[in-house]
Amino acid sequence: MSRVVVSVIGQDRTGIVAGISKVLAENNVNILDISQTIMDNLFAMIVLVDISNAKVDFATLKKDILFDETLDFFCQKEILFYEPSNNLIYPNSRVYYKAMERLVEKE
Repeated sequence: MSRVVVSVIGQDRTGIVAGISKVLAENNVNILDISQTIMDNLFAMIVLVDISNAKVDFATLKKDILFDETLDFFCQKEILFYEPSNNLIYPNSRVYYKAMERLVEKE
């Protein structure tokens, strides 16, 4: 399984979840988990997806998801958050850089 975390932040409006879900479905990407909230008209969502059976590669999928310039999107492979023992990786740590090296080797 190849998992990706998609984060979305922006002003709340109708159709944000529908737009992202449409892009994912069109590319055969499975939503594993989703969490969203609205705080004083600010929309925030995190989606964990499986891209193992995606019709396109990660780079292309990332471009497809970034379809709305009014929202901030972040798409990151899950490996960037964890080391093999499932401990959290902190940015700029030695473990973070090792995970980045492994990610580059796999692509």
